[in-house]
Amino acid sequence: AGGIPDAIEDGVTGLLVPAGDPDALAAAIRRVLADPVLRARLADRGRRRVETRFSVERMVGGNLEIYGEALGHDGAIG
Repeated sequence: AGGIPDAIEDGVTGLLVPAGDPDALAAAIRRVLADPVLRARLADRGRRRVETRFSVERMVGGNLEIYGEALGHDGAIG
């Protein structure tokens, strides 16, 4: 739901299941619990994705860029 598919790449950084499907959610949880290699790989890749795509610096920079565009500025605000 919402921005989850932006943060999670199915099978790479996590497992996506259809919204409102508790059976699919339970199956995904069982799969991760039963497979320590999968669990470690998803955790490692997920952490790296969050650190690179969703850092505070990146989020602030993106916001400043949007504000600058809205104000008609080229480059950084300041």
